[in-house]
Amino acid sequence: MEASHLRLQLGLFCDQVLKKRDDDLIDNTISAYSNQQQSLPSDELALHVVKSYMASMALQTSNESLAAFPRLLELLERYPNTRKTFQQHSNELPIKNVLPWVSQILSRMGGPEGASLAPIVENLASQYPQHVCYPFRISRDDLLNRNRDSDHPEESASVRRSIAKLDVILSNPLVDTCVYSLEKMTHPELRYKAFIDDIRSALQNKSKDAKQTRRSVLDGWKEMFDDLFDVAQKHIGAYNVNFCKNYAPIIKKEFGGRDGEKLLKLLDKKDGAAHFERVSGELNNKMKTQKGAMNAGPSKLNYFSTWLADYHGDELLVPGSSSDQLLTIDGFDPNILVMGSIRRPKRIKIRASDEKEYMFLVKGGEDLRQDERIQQLFLQMSDMLRNDPQCGAHGLLLKRYKVIPMSKQVGLIEWVDNTVPLKAIVEEQFSIKEKTKIEVMRHKSVQLYQQHVQSTMATLPRDKKYPVNYSYLRLYAKKKRQEVVEAMHEIYDVIPEDLLKNGLLSMSNSSDAYFVVRDRYAKSLASFSIASYILGIGDRHLENFLIDKSDGTMIGIDFGHAFGSATEILPVPELMPFRLTRQMLSVLSPISSTSAQESNDVPASGALMEGMVLVMQALHKNRELLLNTMDVFVKEPLVDWQKHANDAKRKQAASELNDGVVTSLSSSMDASADETAWYPQRKIKMARMKLELANPTVIMTQDVKTNPQLKIGLDPITQVIKGDADHNIRARVGDKCDSVRQQVECLVDLATDPAILGRTYIGWCPHI
Repeated sequence: MEASHLRLQLGLFCDQVLKKRDDDLIDNTISAYSNQQQSLPSDELALHVVKSYMASMALQTSNESLAAFPRLLELLERYPNTRKTFQQHSNELPIKNVLPWVSQILSRMGGPEGASLAPIVENLASQYPQHVCYPFRISRDDLLNRNRDSDHPEESASVRRSIAKLDVILSNPLVDTCVYSLEKMTHPELRYKAFIDDIRSALQNKSKDAKQTRRSVLDGWKEMFDDLFDVAQKHIGAYNVNFCKNYAPIIKKEFGGRDGEKLLKLLDKKDGAAHFERVSGELNNKMKTQKGAMNAGPSKLNYFSTWLADYHGDELLVPGSSSDQLLTIDGFDPNILVMGSIRRPKRIKIRASDEKEYMFLVKGGEDLRQDERIQQLFLQMSDMLRNDPQCGAHGLLLKRYKVIPMSKQVGLIEWVDNTVPLKAIVEEQFSIKEKTKIEVMRHKSVQLYQQHVQSTMATLPRDKKYPVNYSYLRLYAKKKRQEVVEAMHEIYDVIPEDLLKNGLLSMSNSSDAYFVVRDRYAKSLASFSIASYILGIGDRHLENFLIDKSDGTMIGIDFGHAFGSATEILPVPELMPFRLTRQMLSVLSPISSTSAQESNDVPASGALMEGMVLVMQALHKNRELLLNTMDVFVKEPLVDWQKHANDAKRKQAASELNDGVVTSLSSSMDASADETAWYPQRKIKMARMKLELANPTVIMTQDVKTNPQLKIGLDPITQVIKGDADHNIRARVGDKCDSVRQQVECLVDLATDPAILGRTYIGWCPHI
């Protein structure tokens, strides 16, 4: 144990020196410190890091040493001289403990380091085929496409041979049928819309020539036809069969059959694309409004998949089961629950070989890899908090759940039982107060907030169309701080401040039990808030939080917006580092208040504030290991990242030219460099700044400047982010905070500032 720890510490020290050099190169400057360290070339230093990390992992299987594995992947990519050493010693690594990183290993297989990773992937596939098969299914085509464009023919051939081996090792018709059946659990109306959206995007893509566009449209059309309108498909359930029978004749009449000839002839006409847009849209509306379509509530599994309903066996593993306990699926419960959210996910029950039932949410139409990576980061953070003496003593942990992407179209999310959404608690308490059933978005407070948002639009011409975010941008430009604060207090006056507090109280059997619930609520909120800030998690509206009814633990769900994207891409950017609204704070009063909305006071101490400080201190102390993992995650080739990268890079370039300044990061990038290489570099740089005590306003300002939606009104937004020195501690602190406590005070100030909350998108419910 001691030898492993010493090896790890040596690796971390050498790695810190190496990262310092890399940062200096990115910034196009060589510091005096860096010059002093040049006695050992960087490639030799990288080799020492790889040897130290691998020796530590071989000697110890604790999470501390294994957390360094993602950094090995990064070093293999950047320093070719490390690959031979890694390949020679990879068989010494505890293969079971490398398994959690299989998705990230696979994502690197298409690069020049792929040949070095092949043996470890093949070993994993041989020993844990059903753990590896799902990430391999998702990555396979991307790997082949990237490998095809490689400049290293010998390495490319080696990777292709490895992929061919994996095809054989992981071939499993039973798994293929299971995934196919789970994909059919997504309502066909939603699958139809997704296909039509893809075809529409192909038609609108001006970067492709006419031949490429036709090929993309035809491929998408054939895929849609095979999925939705092939009457010969087996085991797809009555709902899918009826959909096919009802709409296949209409589709064939309007656009022709699977060959797509009629569709292509239509699109060749002058108004063909417009006709396709109109008819396909009308048909989509008809599908959704058809009687009995997409109803939420109890349903039957065989309605969507007879194969899943009839399955009985012992060959399929329960997805997400531990490598230490390989549970198999005995069968599926015939009853399911269709949820009411937009994608209509379904709750299923799996009957396992241990005679227990495991509930999962089948979620289609989304790539769940980002949710999976967030949960992996939460696991690493939880380990750091558990191993920290103060955090461990105070019970500061993150509650997690399993996310298993099974294809690019479907995945399973572990059902967190005995929980209730934050929105449901608030609506229940609203209804009790008002003595009638009330939905949050129909409460009079929302009407008042909408009037506030529209208040600057009254003087504008009514016959002119404005961007969807225009009224919000005018709030920044036209309203003074005091006006926004007063408007928020008028809205607060019509909402009881103790809705959430009473909801938690109703879950408690006694006043003593309530204090336990409140304590658990405060600690989980503290942990999740700081973790959310570090990972840039956004879109924290009321439906994206669950409360555990047994102990008050706060659980975050749905991480479609992470790594700052809610600030960088949403038309109304989110400027709060986490959700800490009036209702959430009132649970802790009168013992603890963290809000400094009305005065110059530093946010008061208390269970929440102290918990946040302890969590930030623990993550700050372990920042190198955490950044290693984040660095690998943000470089996974996801389509949405690539699109956001291109938009953000163009926006920042324009901003820098307007300011007459070119930042060191962007100026070091060649004009022809891949936009997606720039994007993750910036994400990691922002995360490092957060973990090294940067004032959160500095990061928030940089993020919002890359938002392509903010063509106007950027300066007033950045001024609101910086704050007012008479009201906000963040405005009185420099670019870097003096301590972790001061950084947390700035974060709380930013999260609770009514001048920001009063300019936030109404669907976020900033007044609740």
